[in-house]
Amino acid sequence: MGLTDEDRLVGLRVLYDRELAPFLVEQEGQMRWGRRLRWGVLPVGSGLCVGAFMLLVPRFENTEIALMVVFVLALATLFLFWALGSVVDTQVREKLLGAICGLLGFGYEPKAQGFARDAFAILGLAGGNSVRLQDRIFGTADGIAFDLAWGVVADKTEELKPGTTGAHRARTIVRVDGLLMRFDDPAPPAVPFALSARVPEASPFALVAARTLADPDGAVGDAAFDAVFALAAGDPPAARRALDAPTRAALLRIAGLFADAKPAAGFDGGVAVFAFATPKRFDIGPMHPPLADFARVEHLARQVCVVFEVAAALRTFRFSAG
Repeated sequence: MGLTDEDRLVGLRVLYDRELAPFLVEQEGQMRWGRRLRWGVLPVGSGLCVGAFMLLVPRFENTEIALMVVFVLALATLFLFWALGSVVDTQVREKLLGAICGLLGFGYEPKAQGFARDAFAILGLAGGNSVRLQDRIFGTADGIAFDLAWGVVADKTEELKPGTTGAHRARTIVRVDGLLMRFDDPAPPAVPFALSARVPEASPFALVAARTLADPDGAVGDAAFDAVFALAAGDPPAARRALDAPTRAALLRIAGLFADAKPAAGFDGGVAVFAFATPKRFDIGPMHPPLADFARVEHLARQVCVVFEVAAALRTFRFSAG
């Protein structure tokens, strides 16, 4: 019988009492101070904007300069208002995730600089000229190496505005907004294949590069499975043989790990990749007092433990690799 989350997190209470609870109490004090201060920023900033406008307009024939100054002051006010309320959120998130990952023997990068997306080419997610990733967690889960990060992979382009001769407008196509996970595959299938989410073709997440290799409907003949995934493979019959009943059941378990997320999966070259389109991130709970709550930390730790569930599911694929 394998380890449970309770087994893996046996030292969490000690970690909380020794390190995290004092940190959260300190952050709560900073949060109360910051939130009191931020509400003073709005009237002061608004007053500066009005004062600058009244002072500068009489001095310039062209009011655009005055408006530009007022606009910059307004942006600075809004940024300061936002920063005073969010800096504690970021610090708490990074501290808790770092401590939990350390307990589990994982590495953690808040900015996800080291996260490689090459293996996600089978899902059409290796490119993108606008990529923002965070909360990278990496290590080994039950003997299987993994790497994950949350964020957005998108393409930003400029296109000609309809009805104009030279005006352009920016256009952003989001390939995925959510979670990317990469695992070593303990028993890779005989042929590479991808599984894309059953979403409307107009959805950005329908952009799966390998889908051009799929059958028209991408079905495998299992109603429950076909309601979630569409198969894309260069050799669909071989891919269907790999997707036997235990493997399909395991993939459906993985797909259900994140409520309301649109899942995709790819298997190629001994690597299994998963993408979950969801606006949600690791949930650190409501950012209001009391911050020092063990249930908050335990809830976050159980979310991180999802990698063990994926690793356990991957081990069932060894019976259908050929």
